[in-house]
Amino acid sequence: MKALIFYFLLLTPMGHLALAQNVVTGKVSDSNGQPLPGATIIIQNTTNGTITDVDGSYSISAAEGSVLEISFVGFTTAKISIGTSKVYDVTLVEDATLLDEVAVVGYSTQKKVNLTGSVATISFKEVTNQPVSNSGQLLYGRFSGVQLTQSSGNPGTDGSSIVIRGIGTFGNSTPLIVIDNIQYTDLTAFNNLAPSDIESITVLKDASASAIYGARGANGVVLVTTRRGTKDKFEISYNGYTGSQETTISPTFLGSLDDATLMNEKFLNNDGPGFIPRYTTAQIDAIRTGSLPDQF
Repeated sequence: MKALIFYFLLLTPMGHLALAQNVVTGKVSDSNGQPLPGATIIIQNTTNGTITDVDGSYSISAAEGSVLEISFVGFTTAKISIGTSKVYDVTLVEDATLLDEVAVVGYSTQKKVNLTGSVATISFKEVTNQPVSNSGQLLYGRFSGVQLTQSSGNPGTDGSSIVIRGIGTFGNSTPLIVIDNIQYTDLTAFNNLAPSDIESITVLKDASASAIYGARGANGVVLVTTRRGTKDKFEISYNGYTGSQETTISPTFLGSLDDATLMNEKFLNNDGPGFIPRYTTAQIDAIRTGSLPDQF
């Protein structure tokens, strides 16, 4: 009996030959040998990834020749190429640039390396070019623990409410808004601020970070710094939007004479020969000639 040999090729959706996947394991730690739980491991140029466990260990399926990107907050991203080995331990190095960044805290600034409170900052280096109708929408998806809700889309009333780390009171849970060291107890001034005028936004989340504001900062603090001129530097910027809109469907309506004629046909079909017409012959003639423009 002749033996039949079958060959199977694993093809990607684009038709290319896919490499065999191998399970790769390892451990992610810092320069002191301490494990880094929650570090992100992603296969370069794909969406496949995983995170390390409490011991800094990870396991992921990766093909030989692929590249793993390992990242963790406050550390520089490491890249390793997958070869024939099954185990890859990685040591991440602290990012000195991030530690030297300055964060605004109350009326002063601190280096992030010395900062103990929960503070998050986002800077807009260039003029903000995002299609947002108010400044509150700039915060969506940028800060953890910050919940924004836009309850209306009507012009003038489309501002977003802000809740930091959940609702902690039966009263007003709005955080304190500080724009260029001027305090506001509601969000009107912030939502009315032009997004292109904002240079940076800092959110103070916990009690230690917002302690300088006392009870007013019980629901958190949003610090806004606007753009300002610099000495011996002339700068002009322009930011504009343009758009157009048109109706999706433009219906075609019957003329008055056709409408009256078809209405009479409807009553004839429903009631038979003894029907009472909706429009009399004189009315139809008036519609045809336009002799009664105030009525028809």
